[in-house]
Amino acid sequence: MTTTQGLTQLLKSPVLEFISTMTTGTPALAQLLAAQIPVEQLPVVIGKLQMAYDLHSLLSNEQAQLIDFDLLSLWSLLLNNSAAPNKNAYAFGHALVEYWTQSLTVQQLEIQFDGYLQE
Repeated sequence: MTTTQGLTQLLKSPVLEFISTMTTGTPALAQLLAAQIPVEQLPVVIGKLQMAYDLHSLLSNEQAQLIDFDLLSLWSLLLNNSAAPNKNAYAFGHALVEYWTQSLTVQQLEIQFDGYLQE
């Protein structure tokens, strides 16, 4: 059990600390959020987080305005892994693009995400 916990922390910490530092200027948020990721969901959550960061970078380069990457607003969707991983990634990616390009609220983002999961 200790080995699993150690490996999980090793995988979670660098990715979350990087994103947290880039978005808030400090890795403190990463430490709080890392404790909430269940071990069995770690690969999907980290994959979705990487996708969000990549989409954010792409869209920020394409638009004149800087898009806000608010890790806390995305957190509930990162942990929502009720569908198959490919369907979840599809829903998450599409909803994020709409969220950032159409200036949706967090509530509208969650509604879009749920809508894509239902397709």
